[in-house]
Amino acid sequence: MGKSSLIKMLCPTADVRSSNNAGSCTKEPQGYPCSDLRCQVHDTPGLTEEIQRSWFARLFSRKKAQISSPEAEKVEEYLKDVKVKGGGVHLLIYCMSGERCKKTSLHAKNYKRFKDVVGNVPVVVVVTGLDICQISWENRENWWSKYGGENLGMGPIAGHACITAQPPDPKIFGTPNYIRQNDFYTNSCDLVFNLVGRYVT
Repeated sequence: MGKSSLIKMLCPTADVRSSNNAGSCTKEPQGYPCSDLRCQVHDTPGLTEEIQRSWFARLFSRKKAQISSPEAEKVEEYLKDVKVKGGGVHLLIYCMSGERCKKTSLHAKNYKRFKDVVGNVPVVVVVTGLDICQISWENRENWWSKYGGENLGMGPIAGHACITAQPPDPKIFGTPNYIRQNDFYTNSCDLVFNLVGRYVT
């Protein structure tokens, strides 16, 4: 959750479907122009299915599961194609939901798999959904200290941003909750643009 919303944050005019639920909205990889940063941003299918399949495989097998989901394979092939034909990959954004941050073995596996494809480019982590986890803007770095960084079991991380990728609900416009959500979202936009702009401009 939050990956496609992150694309909409970086590319406001892009026709990207996003959702508040845990299901993946993106079925096929797709590139979108980001005019503000003068780069191309690529949305890819989420890897939720890989988590589920690995879990069920462990339930019904005594052997350690070696699962390679169609979603992960699709992302890997797409990255290879962008690297060769699309002008190269200059930054890998690893997006995860704050609610799923503790699956360290999966994060480490994904990191190595996709880093091997893109090569020597920086990797940044964007953690979305902190508002859903009841984490305030002021406490976001406390969250990162507890769950992020080396706790993720990944390789070197060039930077991170702990954000909400969902704009405030217009139905509650004018209420204190709307103002709080809007401040969180506006600050999140600035944080993401500064993080990504550090490596692509």
